[in-house]
Amino acid sequence: MPVIASIIPQRGHKKIIGLGTIRWVVEQAVAHLHQFKRLAARWDRHISMRQGFIRLAAALVCWRRLTQAT
Repeated sequence: MPVIASIIPQRGHKKIIGLGTIRWVVEQAVAHLHQFKRLAARWDRHISMRQGFIRLAAALVCWRRLTQAT
């Protein structure tokens, strides 16, 4: 899995331009995944089951968006 690094500017330095657009994309992705109740509430005991359901939910979200576009 890719590593996600935090982008937090230090006090007194320039603000990071375009950070709001990146944040919006991430928030939208999380909102799309939380439409599946099993992912919104953490019922799984094993991390591998949760990762599997996250991948399945992501595939379903992509499939729905692609079928709406055509």
